Amino acid sequence: VDVKTCWKLNKAGVGAYIMACIIAFTYSMAFSLITYDAAVNAVSPIRVSTDFYGQWGIWILALALLISAPVAEEIMCRALMLNMLKKSFSVPIAILISATIFGVMHILAGGISLAIGAFIMGLLLAVIYEKTKSLWAVMVAHMAANLPEFILFQSPEIGRVAKILMIAGLLLISA
Repeated sequence: VDVKTCWKLNKAGVGAYIMACIIAFTYSMAFSLITYDAAVNAVSPIRVSTDFYGQWGIWILALALLISAPVAEEIMCRALMLNMLKKSFSVPIAILISATIFGVMHILAGGISLAIGAFIMGLLLAVIYEKTKSLWAVMVAHMAANLPEFILFQSPEIGRVAKILMIAGLLLISA
C-alpha cells in the first residue's frame, strides 16, 4: 500500500492552506468565545498540569496542542478512519461518522461543549481534507483551529474583551 497516495500526502496550493487556516481559526475562535465560561472551567486541569512543569509547561502545552495532537488526530481521523469509512459508505456519511468519533474523542479533554465543537470542527476538517486532497493542508488547518484555545488559555482576559467585540460586531452586522 502506498501511504502517500492512501493518506493523500499531497501538497496543496498556498491559497488552499490559507483558506483552510482562516476557516478553521475563525470557527474555533467563535466557538471558543461562545462557550468561553465552559472552556475556562475545562482547562483548569490543564493549567495544573502545565504549572507542574514550571517554565517548561507552556512549551509542552504548545507542542501537544499545536503540533502533536493535530498531526496524530488527522492521521487517525482523516487519513485512516475517513478513508476506511469511504470504502463502505458515501462520502457525506463517512464524514459524519468520522466527525462524530472525533467529537467523542474530545469529551474527556473538555466535556460536552468541547465534544460538540470538535464534532463541528471534524466536519469542517473532513471537508477541507476532501476538497484539498491533502493531509498536510488539514493538519495545518487543525493547528490553526487549536490556536484560539492556546491563546485564551494564556490570557483569559483576552477572551472577555474578544467576546464583547464579537457581540458588538454581530449587532452591527445585523443592524
